[in-house]
Amino acid sequence: MTSKDKMRDLLAREAARLMAEEGIENPLRARSKAAARLGCTDRRRWPGSDEIDTALLEHRRIFEAETQPMELLRLRTLAIEAMEFLREFAPDSPAACWTVPPVGTAR
Repeated sequence: MTSKDKMRDLLAREAARLMAEEGIENPLRARSKAAARLGCTDRRRWPGSDEIDTALLEHRRIFEAETQPMELLRLRTLAIEAMEFLREFAPDSPAACWTVPPVGTAR
């Protein structure tokens, strides 16, 4: 592995850590912050979003293996509760939202 590849990998892993531990959602923002922390100004050495995503999955596999399944279940349960709550506000016919009346007519 060349020094360029090592820096790229190190930046990807640091960006992933920032996303996992500090809650940064944007991989590009995490990458910029990681580069600043590691003093890497050569953007040619910066990893792409796909490399950061891969590093984030690896980070979670290693450091969150015990807690991630429960957190995922909690979030899925919340999503179901939200969908059930919003069910009563659904329109009778979704087609009504997409139907455009002829010009010159009022609804």
